[in-house]
Amino acid sequence: MTVEEALRLRKKLKARKPNFIREDYQKRKCIPLPWRRPVGLHSKMRHRFAGHRALVDPGYGSPKEAYGLHPSGYEPVVIHTLNELSRLNPKSQGAILGSTLGIPKRIALLAEAKKLGIKVLNVKDIDAELKSIQDRIAARKESKSNIAKEKEAKAKETKAKKSSALAEKISEEEQKKRAKEEKDKVLTARQK
Repeated sequence: MTVEEALRLRKKLKARKPNFIREDYQKRKCIPLPWRRPVGLHSKMRHRFAGHRALVDPGYGSPKEAYGLHPSGYEPVVIHTLNELSRLNPKSQGAILGSTLGIPKRIALLAEAKKLGIKVLNVKDIDAELKSIQDRIAARKESKSNIAKEKEAKAKETKAKKSSALAEKISEEEQKKRAKEEKDKVLTARQK
């Protein structure tokens, strides 16, 4: 059996496979959902009576040729470095970019994969992904510059407010001094 036939057969088998859940899980909240083999003496599920849930069985398994393969037919390999990427066989293995990768390393790995002709399984289109990353970087830079401009404008505004408040305070003080001086002049004139 070829790999393509095995993948087609696996897809057909998995479409028919039931969702295996534990016996009587719906009756009690304390019974967890994961599969456990029924062991009860009178268990209808263990006896495989009609109308009861199916048991886990080797017949639901995939063909051995399709074990561990991505639906595209490539063997998935998680990649974090350029060295790991260069060791891949482009005919039988596909790269999966690690989830912890940063933007610069992701860009470098995508460009290198495109150059080497390696299929990246968790990216639909390498060119579109690279363009979207570049757009995100540009948008982030623009938003940072906008934030910086807003901060600068606020700082100028607060500085202007402080200076105007200070000028008002100084003018009030000057008016008070002038009023006091005039008062003193009037008093000295009366005394003479």
